[in-house]
Amino acid sequence: MTMFNIAPWGGLHENVLYSCLGLKRRGWDITVACKSGPLVQRLVDEGIDVHVVGDWTDWANDAKVLARRRWDVVHSHPFASRLLALWVAGTTGAPLISTFHGMYLDGVSTWADRVTTFMAVSPAHAQMLIDTEAIDPSRMVVVPNGVRDELLTKPMKSLNDKTTGGWARVVVASRIDNDKSIPLFKCIDAICDALSHIVNGPDWTIQLAGSGSALAQTTDFLRQQANKAANIRFEALGWVDSERVPDLMRGAVLSVASGRGAAQSLAVGTPAVSFGSKGVYGLQHGQNLALGLWANFGEYPLEDGRITPIAPDISVLLSGASNYTRVQTEGRDAVRTRLLQSDADRALSQIYEAALGRGTAIGPDTAGPSGARAPQSDGAAAPRADRPVSADAANPDSE
Repeated sequence: MTMFNIAPWGGLHENVLYSCLGLKRRGWDITVACKSGPLVQRLVDEGIDVHVVGDWTDWANDAKVLARRRWDVVHSHPFASRLLALWVAGTTGAPLISTFHGMYLDGVSTWADRVTTFMAVSPAHAQMLIDTEAIDPSRMVVVPNGVRDELLTKPMKSLNDKTTGGWARVVVASRIDNDKSIPLFKCIDAICDALSHIVNGPDWTIQLAGSGSALAQTTDFLRQQANKAANIRFEALGWVDSERVPDLMRGAVLSVASGRGAAQSLAVGTPAVSFGSKGVYGLQHGQNLALGLWANFGEYPLEDGRITPIAPDISVLLSGASNYTRVQTEGRDAVRTRLLQSDADRALSQIYEAALGRGTAIGPDTAGPSGARAPQSDGAAAPRADRPVSADAANPDSE
């Protein structure tokens, strides 16, 4: 499994880590080719083999070393790691699986014929590839980012539990990079507006759990927002280990997160305002939740007016215990039926088996809410084969 990344940790890393753990439990021997960083130690600690790529701009020697081994399946993630995977698969004759995590094409029209199965982490991104690149739907499979099953085993905390003592928390959990700054700021601005108008409610602490290239400007923005209201303060937690994030979310009244982070919040019973590099997906309930599930909680642009406004939704959410419980339950039920890690693990193993001619992979599921297809953003066309999103224009850590 090849993986190229820029950020030290993010949704891509967790996708690879939990995929490897699930595959190992099902009897697969996995080698991950990636650069040095926190993921390497996590994988090694779990007994998973790692080949460290020292320079992703010069991987020729890495390819030669990997091609000396026998592989049943080669599985690529995007950009430079896809180039390495293509070479190894072509040299060894192993079937190639390729995963797409976001709204990019990676020049796929030039190498699609060398792929056995395409995977996408959301129906929206699968449909994008089918519509713009004419990928055969029979070769496309949707395997969403999974949420660890055990996160759904603990009882949900009530709104009263979370506001006892006069203080309540909002957790912002995300990598903090420029591609997510504008959507994140829109979420925070709307949330602070709603919280500042609550009468006789608790005081609020907005906690920032994350780091990245845009940390300084994000910290400044959150402080400015908190200073606008007497009942809001800000606390920077720094980088929080991914294993601890769900517990941090579980005691919060609200989370602000994208991708897997939003799904984890819903799993532990904390309503989530989701956003991603492609926009704001609002409080996850009703149609917003259907769209979030369809597009990895913020990684596909939506037409204006598809998402309900955040501030009024938050006001209704916090207006009574029954409203809060209803949104909690809706979110957790959605995770249980659509996003369990065990289901994702089973699907991935089936895809590998099918690539070896030992079974049939699950089929694509590309229909959006109410049968909607991938919506366009502000009237703009989706990427086309003749103008693909390049590696320079996209973030490999986009989840």
